[in-house]
Amino acid sequence: MINTIMSMLKLRNFEKFSLTYRIALMRLKNGLMRFLSLLLLVVITFQANCLISSAQVDHQYDDYGTACFAIDSSSGKVVAMQNPDLRLPLASLTKLMTAQVLLELPINWNRRLILTEGQIDYVKPFIEAGDVTSSIDLRAGDKVTMRDLWNALLIASSNEAAVALVDNSGLSREQFTLRMNEKASEFGLKDTHFTEFSGIDPRNVGTASEMAVIARKAFENKSIRIVSAREIFKFREKISGRVVAIQSRNSALLNMKPYGFKVGYLTEARHNLAMRIVEGRKDRVMVVMHAPSSAQRNAEIRKLWEL
Repeated sequence: MINTIMSMLKLRNFEKFSLTYRIALMRLKNGLMRFLSLLLLVVITFQANCLISSAQVDHQYDDYGTACFAIDSSSGKVVAMQNPDLRLPLASLTKLMTAQVLLELPINWNRRLILTEGQIDYVKPFIEAGDVTSSIDLRAGDKVTMRDLWNALLIASSNEAAVALVDNSGLSREQFTLRMNEKASEFGLKDTHFTEFSGIDPRNVGTASEMAVIARKAFENKSIRIVSAREIFKFREKISGRVVAIQSRNSALLNMKPYGFKVGYLTEARHNLAMRIVEGRKDRVMVVMHAPSSAQRNAEIRKLWEL
């Protein structure tokens, strides 16, 4: 009899425990479902915000005017200005700072390297349908020299060359970008900021007045100045022997016989140009940013030169 009672008590305790366990399990399951639902909502909201931010980047500069700035290269005296402190995307003018950082590093310019797929596809996360990028006939697996890439960087404004040079500079991409911003601070620039080194990211921003400082220092360097003003450069890919021809797309600017120059274009940036011309005693660095067309950009540069 006692054994029967004990068995019944154990059964009731087990059933009570089982019920408690099931209730706890149900609460845990409901809590987990609420957590997952909340997490999904956060992810969807984040993705939506990313899409909105991208759209804002594309159009936030639409109503901005053209910015111009010209200085005497010898004295630094300001010759002319228009919207000099308007903060705008730099596009490939960014590469003038990239080049200056590269030149301060102990790089073997005859070194050969293999281009990776990641370097060739570097721009893909940044571009949308209709965007125009600076690409040349470089392919994953190509063997080239650092000097070849240097020419591609400054003549054709190659984004692939920019990332490959940085990847083989001895610094990480993050360290290199940090050094670009440090150098901007050393130049006394307050409104210039770099997020990467090719200019493909519209968050690389600066002003015409501050870009004139960067360009003036860049074009003082013979290695930058001479290469940037070349019309054409050819080299052979070292495995296949394929000839890669790099040609400036700016014949109208070359007709002005620049001492050194760099162009840039993004949808957000529109048409940018930094140029130095020397003629007799006249030595001028000029910057045009956010011009509505390349023809308008070139016309503005001519005006700045003829003043």
